[in-house]
Parts: sequence; C-alpha cells; structure tokens
Amino acid sequence: MTGPFVKSSPETEDSFTVPRRRLNLPNLLRKKAVRITHQADGKGGVVRNGDRTLFTIVTIINEQADQAGLIKQWPDKPESYELAFLIINSSKPNLGDEELCGDEKYRQILQSANQIKMNDDEVYISDQDYTSIVNKRIKTIEAILSSQMTTYYADSYDKELLSLYDQRERMQSQAA
Repeated sequence: MTGPFVKSSPETEDSFTVPRRRLNLPNLLRKKAVRITHQADGKGGVVRNGDRTLFTIVTIINEQADQAGLIKQWPDKPESYELAFLIINSSKPNLGDEELCGDEKYRQILQSANQIKMNDDEVYISDQDYTSIVNKRIKTIEAILSSQMTTYYADSYDKELLSLYDQRERMQSQAA
C-alpha cells in the first residue's frame, strides 16, 4: 500500500498538508483497521449518547499506544458510520471541512491499513462510488428534513446537507 507514513510531530498534528485520496470506510471497518466509537471523554472512557455527530475515530495505532487497554473496551457506534465516512472524506484538503480528520488521523488510518496488509483497492474508494454515496445521503437527509416530524438533530442535518451539496458541486466541477 502506498501512502504518507510520516512520523507525527506537534506542529503537524492538526495540519492538512498530506495529499489525500478518499478512504473506503466500510472496508476499513470490516477489516478492523479503524473503529468508530462513542466520543472519548478525555479520561479513558467514552460519553454515551444518541447524538450521531459525536464520535471518535479509533485506529489500530491508537489501540497499540493505549497501554491500559481502555480504548479496546470502547463500544462501537454504528449510527455514526455514515457520517464518519463523509467527514473523513471531506476533511481538508479534499473539500474544506476544518474538523475531525487532520493529517495525523489520516496517517494513522493508512498505517493501520498497512499493518493488516490491506491493498490500495481495499483502502480507497472510487470517485464514482463516492459520488453515488453522497447523492444517496443527500436524498435521505432531504427526506428527513421535509417530513412532518421535527427532529432534535435538524440543525446537524441542515449542516450536513449543505456540506454534501458543496461536495457534490465540487465533484461535478472536477469532472467537467
């Protein structure tokens, strides 16, 4: 597998300078290179709640560095998988999201995939497949927002929908 395996340093931890390709999160989850868990609480545990926007991306690298073994005990959060997939693949420099998947986390994901011998076809997703997922997610959110029921998380859906519209527009302009 190819990829940027650069040792981390404090000045680059949250930077966005590593060239990126879109990651196939479903494959990475299935092969256990990464996990999406409830949000870390900063004390070795997690915050359990139903908010799908609050989660932690855990890699094999994180679990190996955790000498106490607490991270391995964190429960997965499947309700956040779809959103995590979109956020990981829309973080800078790809599409301008300023949060969540900086260079260090991106490197950790690639290093974890490398450790379990995943090849590029398993790690990365094609633009066509990614576009299909984005369009499907747009339809789902539009349906949720246009339904009669009010949802507690409407603001997060609005934000996500705007981000997806932006991603779709950028993908269309790149294809043209």
